[in-house]
Amino acid sequence: MKKSFTLIEITIAIAILALVIGGILYSYVISLNTIRNLEYKTKALLFTQEILEEFRGKTLVQLVNNYDGVDFPYGDINVHTDIEVLEGSVSLPLLLRITFEIRWPTSTNPLTLVSYITQR
Repeated sequence: MKKSFTLIEITIAIAILALVIGGILYSYVISLNTIRNLEYKTKALLFTQEILEEFRGKTLVQLVNNYDGVDFPYGDINVHTDIEVLEGSVSLPLLLRITFEIRWPTSTNPLTLVSYITQR
């Protein structure tokens, strides 16, 4: 006597297989998005580090007068700077707080970095 699968058994097996494959594909898509986000974040941090290195060659007065509220585009990454004088005055700053707000296309919230700079 031949034993074969019924239509219901085949349908249930296909449904279970579809659920398993769907779960695998979903985790694959999530992993790709995470990798892309980390790639953007790494590029953004390296670019922000370059901006800070550029700031090292400037005086505090130059930073306050020329770089407060400036956007630095880098491909599809944008770094916005806010410079606040914590000690001293705008004409003679002694301590600055520089806030970098970094955005890229896949970011839901901007990445915020804060650095403090004082005169040497």
